[in-house]
Amino acid sequence: MAKLDTMKLAAFVGTLLIAQAAGAQISSSRAERVAKLFAQLRWDDEAGYKRYLASRDEVTHALLREVDRFIAESFSSAVSPGDVKDGLDRLFGYKQGMAINNVAFSADLPGGTFLIVGVEIWRGGRAIAENAMSFRAYRHDSDRLTFVGATEDLHGGDATYDALDWLHVRRIDRPPVSSECWFLGWAMVPPRSPYTIAMRAYAFDGEAFRTVWKPLDVVVTSIEAAVDVEPTAFVVNSLFSVDGNPLHATEIKHEQFALTRDGPVVVAEWRTTIQ
Repeated sequence: MAKLDTMKLAAFVGTLLIAQAAGAQISSSRAERVAKLFAQLRWDDEAGYKRYLASRDEVTHALLREVDRFIAESFSSAVSPGDVKDGLDRLFGYKQGMAINNVAFSADLPGGTFLIVGVEIWRGGRAIAENAMSFRAYRHDSDRLTFVGATEDLHGGDATYDALDWLHVRRIDRPPVSSECWFLGWAMVPPRSPYTIAMRAYAFDGEAFRTVWKPLDVVVTSIEAAVDVEPTAFVVNSLFSVDGNPLHATEIKHEQFALTRDGPVVVAEWRTTIQ
């Protein structure tokens, strides 16, 4: 394991301990463990990059295990999703305004009530984010939250390039399978320009997640405006050009997807001029 910069680590731990005061308590030992793990996911030079590549996946999964323990040990089943998100942000040292985003929402299913958390782990060098993302489910068991399962890691269409940034999520209000929770998750694929997003549609049945839709990456004008979600459908808004080069785009293509038990299907398409 690479020797850590002790001054940087101490500063990071101090930031975490100061930030914890307004919410769920974060012990000094937990803050230090998380800070050490995050320090291994940052690099500044070629030697650091090689160490990062060698340990990246192992350290990422160690951080996700810390997330599971933190949620189980810090929150009761009466907690609001917003409080869990805030707690994770404090645990990770994320501040308002950063293009990095943990998310949380609840789901009432035949098997009980669940908390679903989208975790974004900050990784990479100074110039380009290489963040990892995972959706994780926790069951309300009496007065505690118990980890149930997680999605495959969200990544772009290129299996050899898994860098992502700025997680977004939207629930489907009326999914085609009433006993399941369906939602869309998407994030930016850096450093591509114009903005490119990787997107998935997930279903959770109370025991496991399944990926019901895994499209090609989409080029958009805005990460936040890439998708419009309706109660039983959604619209993807992508750049359109006659020659297929998004840099030459003069229109936005809108594709409306209806939801079926087997996944989304296109039911309408139209274009509007870029203003």
